[in-house]
Amino acid sequence: MNHTTPNSQAAAYLRAKDRKSLAAQLEAICARAAQDGFTITNAYFDLGSSSGVASGCKGQIDLLDDLGTGRFSVVYVSSLDRLTRSVSLLTKMIQRLTSSNVTLKVLDSGFDSSRPESCMFLNILTALGADGSNKAYRRHRSGFLSETKA
Repeated sequence: MNHTTPNSQAAAYLRAKDRKSLAAQLEAICARAAQDGFTITNAYFDLGSSSGVASGCKGQIDLLDDLGTGRFSVVYVSSLDRLTRSVSLLTKMIQRLTSSNVTLKVLDSGFDSSRPESCMFLNILTALGADGSNKAYRRHRSGFLSETKA
């Protein structure tokens, strides 16, 4: 069931190391969007290495620039790590999407930023990410201090 109203239009963000992987992500996203009653009208992509470093992230920048234009009400990604591998950046991106009345839907985890349980999951993830960063910093710092005392 595809609609033509602006509210049923969605965007896809894709990131992969090659075009074949981008095509596979887009196919899966289009199928899911159709099940949800949305049509993918905008696709943004970045080609990068397997380490997750995309060259310039122009697609992601273009996606963020188009927020609030009314072109789409939902952004689909195949997995959270396709959007970003940084918990703090993920939090900022979701806040920006939410402030633009755009929902984020993630295929592999079922994450949907419009659902309360997904917001709770993000809060837990953020807390764990911050705690992990603090612990890593403390371990690094204590190791550094013990090396300088020796």
